[in-house]
Amino acid sequence: MVTAIPLPEPVCRDPDLVLAAALAANADAIVTGDRDLLVLKSFHGIPILNPRDCLARLSALPEDSVPGLYARAAIATHSGDAQGAMALVEKARATGSRSASRFESDLRLLGFKE
Repeated sequence: MVTAIPLPEPVCRDPDLVLAAALAANADAIVTGDRDLLVLKSFHGIPILNPRDCLARLSALPEDSVPGLYARAAIATHSGDAQGAMALVEKARATGSRSASRFESDLRLLGFKE
């Protein structure tokens, strides 16, 4: 759970809670369809992306890296390809990386069930 710290001054028309939470969580990106946020392009170095641009960035990650596997499994999960996502989970497990368990936990949060 992330506790958003109020920003010292408003940044956009909408409540700044999303921006404050992203800053407090040290987020890698903010993914949104909100035009008031998208027009900012970034906030304190955190890119603000629409879903299409986010997927493009995720798809560009190295295929053999755990983040790349995570990205492809998330994309497969949201596309309804449970079998493809499971194959990527198995590949991540085989890396022996400590982040592989984080990868599996994140997939469960996204709705993927083994």
